[in-house]
Amino acid sequence: MRKGTKALRHLGTEARKTVFLSALVPLCLSALVPSPAAAGGLSRKEYTGTSAAQFLKLGIGNAEAMALGRSYVAIADGVESLGFNPAGIARSNSREFALGMTSWIGDFRGNYVGYNHPMLHANLALNAAYFTMGDFDARDEKGLPIAGSNVFVRTGFTHAGFGWSLPTERIFLGAAAKAVYEDYSGKATTNFAGDAGVLWLPDKPWQLGASLLNLSMDTGDIPWSLRVGGAWRFPSMVTLISDLIQDSDSETRVGVGMNIELPEVEEIGFLNLRFGYYTADDQGESTLGILKSFNLHRTSGLSYGLGIDSTSESLHNMSLDYAMLPLGALGTTHHVSVKFRF
Repeated sequence: MRKGTKALRHLGTEARKTVFLSALVPLCLSALVPSPAAAGGLSRKEYTGTSAAQFLKLGIGNAEAMALGRSYVAIADGVESLGFNPAGIARSNSREFALGMTSWIGDFRGNYVGYNHPMLHANLALNAAYFTMGDFDARDEKGLPIAGSNVFVRTGFTHAGFGWSLPTERIFLGAAAKAVYEDYSGKATTNFAGDAGVLWLPDKPWQLGASLLNLSMDTGDIPWSLRVGGAWRFPSMVTLISDLIQDSDSETRVGVGMNIELPEVEEIGFLNLRFGYYTADDQGESTLGILKSFNLHRTSGLSYGLGIDSTSESLHNMSLDYAMLPLGALGTTHHVSVKFRF
């Protein structure tokens, strides 16, 4: 069950104005907040990929968000909210235990575990993730294998957050702290960062959210991320979600998602079909046959997913989510997450 959630039934003029303003705010803020790129005389595009902890952008443990074009800040709900908007952890009235798995390109894989514990008008959430990449041969500057040398990658994070709702249960606030560990073939580092977020759920067909993630003492180690987004639902059980995302080491991105909730099936729950688009850079041509059949194999940034939201107590009100993200010529990534409420 969720706190402060009423069905989003229809979208009015006031909602459209609010959503427009929610998209305008981060554009203004991103111009005011200096990035390491600007400080070093580089454009954000030139600075892309030069910061550490890029795996924080992979959305592990939240297959729903990844299927929706990485748009989630306005619909954040439960322990998986920690990576997108910590205010969402306060929306659950139940204890939650979550597991997740991500299969990325280049044999880069991650595993996730999380727990959310409700209290009076507040929740405490904990999660952790660990990523590995299979060992591969080290080579010298001429490209020749170095005998007896292997390169390995071990990265991960631990995360603790606290979220609370105001007495009206329309506004939710959240804050979190994380420790980020990276070990690239023996060169290990640990950095610390903080997150903050807010959710506004008025008695309207729309809701809004914002978060500022990965605030570190050294922004060159971990790129901060500013997210502002909105969600609105039409009477036909279709929900549209959109996030405007500004990372300190990249250009402004936009994520758009659509969730279609099918009628409830007895003893199973609700089935959700999800589609998303994220303004990613050109990633080349995908080899997936299903994309070629729809002439989408040259389109970067698409995502697809399924979700089951069970209402059966015998299944502990389980939620099961899957997301598939084609990354063009780089391959296809998969996300799976499961959550039990009790």
